[in-house]
Amino acid sequence: MTINSLISKLKSDSFAAMLYNLAVALCVSFLCRLLFLFTNLSYYPDLTFSRLLLIFAGGIRFDISALLYLMSLYVLLMAIPFRFTTNGLYGKIAKTIWTVMIVLIVFANCADCIYFKFTGTRTTAGIFTEFAEDGNIASIIFRSLFQYWYVTIAGFAMMYGAVKAYYTPTQPTDIHSLTTFYLTRFAAFVLFVYLAVCGIRGGFTMTIRPINMNIAQLYVQKPLETAIVLNTPFSVIRTTGHKPAQDPQFYTDSDELEKIYTPVVRPALEENKEFKSMNVVVLIMESFSAEFLGHYTPFLDSLSTQGLTFEYSIANGRKSIDAMPSVLASIPRIHDPYILTVYANNKINSLASCLNKKGYTTAFYHGAPNGSMGFDAFASTAGFQRYYGMDEYGNKADFDGYWAIWDHKFLQFYAKSMSTLEQPFMTSCFTATSHHPFQIPAEYKDIFPESGIHPLHKCIRYSDNALRLFFETASRQEWYDNTLFVITADHTNALTSPEFNNDAGLYRVPIIFYTPGGELRGRKKGVAAQIDIMPTILGYLNYDLPYVAFGQNLLDSTNMDRGTLTDNNNTIQWFQDSIMYCFNSSECKAVYNLTDDATLSTNLIEQSDTTKIAAIRKRMTAIVQQYYNRMSQNDLTVE
Repeated sequence: MTINSLISKLKSDSFAAMLYNLAVALCVSFLCRLLFLFTNLSYYPDLTFSRLLLIFAGGIRFDISALLYLMSLYVLLMAIPFRFTTNGLYGKIAKTIWTVMIVLIVFANCADCIYFKFTGTRTTAGIFTEFAEDGNIASIIFRSLFQYWYVTIAGFAMMYGAVKAYYTPTQPTDIHSLTTFYLTRFAAFVLFVYLAVCGIRGGFTMTIRPINMNIAQLYVQKPLETAIVLNTPFSVIRTTGHKPAQDPQFYTDSDELEKIYTPVVRPALEENKEFKSMNVVVLIMESFSAEFLGHYTPFLDSLSTQGLTFEYSIANGRKSIDAMPSVLASIPRIHDPYILTVYANNKINSLASCLNKKGYTTAFYHGAPNGSMGFDAFASTAGFQRYYGMDEYGNKADFDGYWAIWDHKFLQFYAKSMSTLEQPFMTSCFTATSHHPFQIPAEYKDIFPESGIHPLHKCIRYSDNALRLFFETASRQEWYDNTLFVITADHTNALTSPEFNNDAGLYRVPIIFYTPGGELRGRKKGVAAQIDIMPTILGYLNYDLPYVAFGQNLLDSTNMDRGTLTDNNNTIQWFQDSIMYCFNSSECKAVYNLTDDATLSTNLIEQSDTTKIAAIRKRMTAIVQQYYNRMSQNDLTVE
């Protein structure tokens, strides 16, 4: 048989054509990974060639699994041992299915080239729940196609190239024995089904557990690198219908666990210390990364000098939906956003529910369309008596066209609305303008023109000014002098410097406690976290009833073991003093000194105190265990 005749025979074989077209799809997946890395290269400043090869090797494993998931119908149509697979109409149907899957692969991965900058992780199936009530997603996606034109062009180029490379088999003309044809094709079909199952599972033996997102840890040195290993279709597929992570069972003795750590806070108040009936205002600023302080936030910089701040202040999640539970209910994100878990309807305590018991009026404010992000539902679960959204604002002419009412408008509404509430009150407001697609009102474009390294920076300047105007208006209100203000951010975004664009910096947000009388002032060493805000506020008010909180009172001078955790792509990061400890499962894999090594270039695990690591591991695992126990048992309150 000549080379030409062999090629002609392969071209007429639907099985060979299927394998070729799957190889094309695999190449497209690899190109998507290269595009993802290229567009997010600033997050990986110390990535070496040898590490990149290992990451790519792991990535192929995930690409094969995702490809076989998505192409399963195409594979079935092409691999079945019948001659009609080369029929013209049949071939067009198979090609259409293949093309649709290619479009999904490219679109999903290209979307994460952009969305990763906001979340620090690959998108999961949770996004369908997260944005289920937002009616402006289509317009945001459409705008992003133009704003990130280079990703759009690359995506369409990959789709076009893949479709052009697709091969449709021709009808074979030299079949001498139908018996031989069917026997060989059936044997090939059975073999390929076995190989496909192995590819989906990620291994050739049934003793191997099906590949999941955690396996990406095997190919990386830092949690952030797992996003290169993974691909978006796989992440969405493997988290669809996702059940809560299983109880790690670090401790089986509940009494032992309670002795090591309990989230139940039973205030031990000094005699003659009365409850302070102060108003409480918690402002959650969209995307205000700590990196922006000193550069794009002149008002917040000034306010921080008049309030109480900390050396390191940490967000306990990477998404907006992580912020409300962390800030207002002292519930961190562990494994999944709390709002998206099956525990989301658990009975919880929060700043609102605790202060309701003291006769407070409680209200939550968010200028987006009511129902957006599920914030109104969580506010209700958390015990807020009132919710003020776009409907209550009452003027859709001030809508930014994408997310919410412009910050400078809604914060004014917020300041004046509080004057209608009966005191004492506890309120919280979540801003929105400093969010993709990074637009500011037309009247501010000359005041805050395109400046800085990233388009978000002009939005930060604008929202910082909106915050200044809020405080100007608030200072004229009767309730102002008797109010404790807390200013923080939901998560970080658009980090550009090596000191912040890493696994530690991704969680650094401002946390400022401010009282007009200046009672809370100064800069303390150590770590403050979003989950510490609730117990700190209640401690400052001399709250005397028990409650559940996974954070700590930052004003408690007797607490010398202050630390917090974040779940970074299934790696638990523990922040204590100026050190970050990284635990994969319960084993410490890395230790970094944030003061001396802000870029996390030197792993100090070999030089670290093993006794201290063991103590931190003990506390960290106890917190995680308590989290799962109390979630599963609906035990997040104290009666």
